[in-house]
Amino acid sequence: TDEDIAAQALTFFTDGYETSSTALTTLLHGLAINQTAQARLREEVDAALASNGGKMNLDMIQSMEYVDMALKEALRMYPVLPYMNRLCTKPFELPLSDGKTVTVEVGTPVVTPILGIHYDPEYFPEPEKYEPERFTEENKAKRPKYIHFPFGEGPRICLGMKFAQAQIKACVTSILSEFEIKTTDET
Repeated sequence: TDEDIAAQALTFFTDGYETSSTALTTLLHGLAINQTAQARLREEVDAALASNGGKMNLDMIQSMEYVDMALKEALRMYPVLPYMNRLCTKPFELPLSDGKTVTVEVGTPVVTPILGIHYDPEYFPEPEKYEPERFTEENKAKRPKYIHFPFGEGPRICLGMKFAQAQIKACVTSILSEFEIKTTDET
């Protein structure tokens, strides 16, 4: 019905507003506590804007590698959802670290601790430090594929992921082109 469509559209935008604003806030916090990363990101922003006639567009935003790395690091440190709940819909053999497996039966709730995985020092040394360089192509290749998943993964990945990323990158680009973000005594 029209009411169902309107409700779904409203849910999409309200869910996206809260999560995107939270992610932008944590990205700005990360840049405030790591001035070197902020300076590098500002250089990328200034260069991208200069080469694009001072105009921001989607292609320019998507071409900036360091802004992507900075956002991924903010989402690693402060994922919008610290865990992900799912319900098993078909039997699954879960491999254990000792080489054995355990069967997850249909109907079993499964909780994935996103925050715990994102802070595992095996995959992210000194996990409490904000370091966008963790997300260079070289560093990503050193980790298993599904170690960083702030938007979920697979068929249940966040539908608004690309929209949220573009929105956040546009905001941080606009902010850093005009302002410097600093900490305060209360940070």
